[in-house]
Amino acid sequence: MHDFHTHFIPNDVLNWLKENKQAVNAEWIKKENNKEDFLFINQKWGFELKKAFTDFDLYMHDQEKANVTHSMISAIPQLFLYDFPLDITKEMSRIYNQSLAQLIAVNPGKLSAVGTVPLAHPNKAAEVLNEAMNIGLKGAIIGPGIEQHMLSDDFFRPFFEEANRLKSVIFIHPLLCEDPRLKRRMMPNLIGVPWETTVCATDVLLSGMID
Repeated sequence: MHDFHTHFIPNDVLNWLKENKQAVNAEWIKKENNKEDFLFINQKWGFELKKAFTDFDLYMHDQEKANVTHSMISAIPQLFLYDFPLDITKEMSRIYNQSLAQLIAVNPGKLSAVGTVPLAHPNKAAEVLNEAMNIGLKGAIIGPGIEQHMLSDDFFRPFFEEANRLKSVIFIHPLLCEDPRLKRRMMPNLIGVPWETTVCATDVLLSGMID
């Protein structure tokens, strides 16, 4: 069995976050004694740093236990960092991509990976995508757009033209909906994520991006 949708956070990425915690407003918060710390970036979309996200041996053990024979690892969406200046997003992308490439290099039969790119800057995103594929990644995981731009906008053309030229895998992953009405209870995941997926998928299909 193959698992295409699985995230992991390498040690180099966690170390970078600790070294740059002020620049990205990173906070590690203990919510419950029986759970790992929750990581918040810019005071939003906190997530639990479960051991399976950060301990590679445990990650591989869990995949084998689930009878997964090959995993396509990707960056966790909370660390896309699209809201930050280019230098920060670009640096995170390159560190994340290099770390994933190192993992698959020593586990070529069991792992593949798609990297992350500074999507808010399409020309630079195209450059980082090229770099990622040159070190062994299969493509990139991206969000469903940024602020006022949807993926079908000409704004993203440089990135998608390069992705098409490279024949890269592009994994579109939803981000949390920013609608303030959905901040309570379980609605960010129950409604917000499916809504973002629906809007993006509809836009892509009706725009003619996919033949």
